[in-house]
Amino acid sequence: MTTTAQALFTDEEKATLKRASNGEGVVNTFLDEKFYDGSVTNEAEAEACVKSVLDRIGGDETTELVPESVRPNEDGMTVVTFVQRVGGAIVCGAVVKLVLDKDGQAIGLISSIMPNAKMRPLDQWACDSKQAEQIVLDKLQEEGAAGTVVDDATRQLVLHVPNTQDSYICAWLVFTSQAADDNAPAFTAHYVDLKGTYLYAIPVSGPDDPDAPAGQSAKDKFDFDAYEPSEITVSHERDDGTTHTITVPVLKDAATGKVYLADAKRKILCADQASYLYQDQLMPIEVQDGANEIDADTFDSFIRVWDFYNSVGWTGPDGDGTPALLLMNYVDFEGKPVENASYLSKHDGFQIFTFTRAVNYGECLDVVAHEYTHCVTGTNKVFKLHECDPGAINEGMSDIMGNLIEMRLEGDAGAWTMSEGLGKDKIMRDLSNPHEFARPAFAFDTYYAPLPLTPTKMNDTGGVHINSTLLSLVSYRLHQAGMGLREQSYFWLNVALVTSPQADYPMMAKVLPWVMKQLGYDQYVDALKAAIDECKFTVTEDPGIIPEGYGAALLDLASIEDAVNKGMVCVAFFRAPNADLRKRVNTWPAAGTTIARASMPAGDYYVAISLGNDDGTLRRYLVLGEDGWVEQGDAAIKDIGKAIPVAEGQAVEITNEGLGPIAIEQIQKIEQAMAAMSQR
Repeated sequence: MTTTAQALFTDEEKATLKRASNGEGVVNTFLDEKFYDGSVTNEAEAEACVKSVLDRIGGDETTELVPESVRPNEDGMTVVTFVQRVGGAIVCGAVVKLVLDKDGQAIGLISSIMPNAKMRPLDQWACDSKQAEQIVLDKLQEEGAAGTVVDDATRQLVLHVPNTQDSYICAWLVFTSQAADDNAPAFTAHYVDLKGTYLYAIPVSGPDDPDAPAGQSAKDKFDFDAYEPSEITVSHERDDGTTHTITVPVLKDAATGKVYLADAKRKILCADQASYLYQDQLMPIEVQDGANEIDADTFDSFIRVWDFYNSVGWTGPDGDGTPALLLMNYVDFEGKPVENASYLSKHDGFQIFTFTRAVNYGECLDVVAHEYTHCVTGTNKVFKLHECDPGAINEGMSDIMGNLIEMRLEGDAGAWTMSEGLGKDKIMRDLSNPHEFARPAFAFDTYYAPLPLTPTKMNDTGGVHINSTLLSLVSYRLHQAGMGLREQSYFWLNVALVTSPQADYPMMAKVLPWVMKQLGYDQYVDALKAAIDECKFTVTEDPGIIPEGYGAALLDLASIEDAVNKGMVCVAFFRAPNADLRKRVNTWPAAGTTIARASMPAGDYYVAISLGNDDGTLRRYLVLGEDGWVEQGDAAIKDIGKAIPVAEGQAVEITNEGLGPIAIEQIQKIEQAMAAMSQR
């Protein structure tokens, strides 16, 4: 059918929508005083409260806010979250969080708002509810399917776009019913965007099904209730010579006899990573002949973290009881093992995590809790903006909670380091002493990662795993001040609850002490403020000095400026003669420059450059050797690299002679490979 949805956007509207999808031009605000006289007891009053200060938080007459969630804490404090909508689309990272005390009084507001988002009123170009229902009926007729629209059930909602991490739109939710039989569900939820485009449908139990507003249903992929629960016991010898025995839940298919590594109680399913991500096939891990020991360890650790969060009132990875999908045997698109663990996003009704078999991160409760916490904080923040300061803060939160959970469940043996469960030689970060593994202790400290023009995986999306230690060091300082593990856990979870997704370190300098006071932990406020000052949260410009006791190195990449601006370049300095990967110094040019600069302890260093596409799946490596820059190939850096001396208090300029031609050749190979992949 023809609707007004075919109206064309103006150039100004297109620019606005582009800014909205990228989260550009967002204004961060924090109000920490009483700003509203009335009490807030319902959604309408919450909206009135926020509108009363709209001009103070960067909003204007164009600002449209949509209620997203209401989450209380144990003490009765409640956070009401709104997201900003522009022309039916949700502005990426634009959130208003209204904080209320137990009496419904507004005690604070944290926001990230995009001002001047001018769009025509929706009724000038969008379909209405009746048009949406007709679009659904037309779709059913086109497919030869039966169905009748459920009266008075159609509603508007904010919908997460499938196959994306942070994209949201406004859509119509239309329910149809049909005669139930063995092959068809009794109800179907249909989704139509406000431009009149039919999106997709999922089966639901009825208009009240909680999967309907989420727009995703795990039950459509794997019905936990259709299997018989049981257990298996797995034993294996660890690297330290001890025997580790665990018992984990499984589910049995009575019809086929197949047994899957899954838990019906907690709704956790383990499946093959490559099949799901690269072939769009959900293949549960079968264990009737015995479980892979790494899969079993990972599953067991995930269950323990699930239980911890459940004990503090947070059910499932996102607090809403959503099923978890653990994708095992993490490999790249060529089938090569990836030594990593990660949280991906919500898809197919699952919160999805990936875990390698190349390294047994299941032995590291802090690592598993770190990834789990990414979903916790991402849900609380509404959007997971994983770049630059917001991304570093997110990583810091995961490191902090990973350690706190590990210490609460296993004691202090592995306190304040990440992944020590694999052995001391496998530690990735030291939260108490960041310099130990080439991480900064304060803003623009040695090892600090500059903020690039274009955050990509090649530059750690703006140093998120590097600059995270600014936040995690604060947690260690609170520990030194006597703050207990339970108190810290509660504090940091409330920080996540109130923090906006675009909050940077300067904003966190204000928010952290405020949260501490609201929770009644006044005895730790001075220690917290001292730690924030030590880590220099409010310093936003590079002083351009070499820290005392260190030297510096500079490499001008003007010959590949275009690649630098695209975020395709990372420069690494490896300490000679061993070239320890964990202690390498990574850097890249800051936005607006072509010079990669890093400071480091005095000594001899090998210099290497990695070049790659934005997601880091295609990489080429160059090393500075005795005869200039060469392609690394399969050689070890320490075997072909030339050791460059870095003296204390001095800045050495790394030669870029001959770098341009060989680097451009490698970049062209990457672009050719990208083009070939896009044609598959």
